[in-house]
Amino acid sequence: MVIEIRLVFKLRSRYFHQFWSLIQLGIIGCSLGSIGVYFWRFQEANRISQLFEQTNGYIYINLQLAVYVNDILTFLLGYCCFFSMIKFVQLFRFNQRVFLFAETLKCCAKAVISFSMMFAIVFMAFLSLFYLLFVSKLSSCSSLLTTAQMLFEMTLTKLDASQIMRADAFLGPFCFALFMFLVVFVCLSLKKLNQLEIQEERDCRMRSQYFDPIENFPDRMDQLLEALNRVLTSNICQGADQYARCSKNTACGCFHRLNTNDISICGFLWPTCSQLVPCNPSTNVCGRSDTICVRHPRCHDLPLCYPVSMIDQSVCPPITTLISLDTIDGVVYGVHNTKINQDSQASGPGLLSGHYPTDHSPANACDGATSTKYLHFGWCQSDHWEVYCGLDTGFYLELKRGASFVTGLQICPANDRESRDPLTVSLEG
Repeated sequence: MVIEIRLVFKLRSRYFHQFWSLIQLGIIGCSLGSIGVYFWRFQEANRISQLFEQTNGYIYINLQLAVYVNDILTFLLGYCCFFSMIKFVQLFRFNQRVFLFAETLKCCAKAVISFSMMFAIVFMAFLSLFYLLFVSKLSSCSSLLTTAQMLFEMTLTKLDASQIMRADAFLGPFCFALFMFLVVFVCLSLKKLNQLEIQEERDCRMRSQYFDPIENFPDRMDQLLEALNRVLTSNICQGADQYARCSKNTACGCFHRLNTNDISICGFLWPTCSQLVPCNPSTNVCGRSDTICVRHPRCHDLPLCYPVSMIDQSVCPPITTLISLDTIDGVVYGVHNTKINQDSQASGPGLLSGHYPTDHSPANACDGATSTKYLHFGWCQSDHWEVYCGLDTGFYLELKRGASFVTGLQICPANDRESRDPLTVSLEG
């Protein structure tokens, strides 16, 4: 009951437009009414017992109120059981046939209402006709209730028509034929409901994976993992405003995740509100694994299930910022010489092997300057011209402060002696 009260305040008038909400209200109302009437009946029973005890049964006791209260309690219990049994249709929707029945009624609700109104008018017309014509000739038409029962039997073709034929030689067969033609062959042979049921059955076959969890468990897990992978690999808007730009694609923006305004996802902004399905109002969770619940103020601030395919980096590529190492102030670089089967050694300024010129920074190893070609980290003297003097040697760069990532690599060979160019280049780390 607390959940329903919260939903009423949250959905307001939309709450009363949902069929299952009305069923839930019926259960709650009948249950509370039954509790109140039960105590009323208990009080009335105590009053009658005290009156009987005081008079020893020698006085007339009117039990009409007690019977009336008991009937009201019976009616409320009956309706409570009725609404509860209807609720089982929703609880058993995991079953394929029950779900098909519920979805069929949902799709053709308007058609069913209009058909019921039309059928009720036609049925009431024939009810009046048969009752007024045969009230004095047939016992089955002695009252409106028995006449309605007879007409339902005629609708189901379960009635023996000989008694109507004997009641009147002309009116009997004529009214019977007219009823069978208009009600049975016209009203009950409409194809719209059958077409809707066939269409819903086709849709249900496409959604059969929902109903057979054992056979389709691997497929469902693959879909779930794929959806999670898309969410995890999607752009994350940390602390960004709603609809803020987050991608190279200007049509993408940030959507705040439900229950938080700090973490958002970057998604395509232009799916229409009618294409998005609302999240479950009680759990704020989407029923499909390929959607995620987000805030969308442009759609009346309702939590909506947003397609995971619309937050993929192929749709909304992230904005990347390239960092130039030689423009970062205060970053200390450590260049280390390496050689096979030997410990690495930190390089320093100088003219010997494994040093860099005193007038250059270690940053020249990665800033793309033309002077980098004079910066060698092999085990050769600066004036040594042997081809293999730097064999199996190398260097690596270590950032002492700050955070960065490698966006590219360029190897610039020397132009003064091609034989000194690297024979093999290996990248590690």
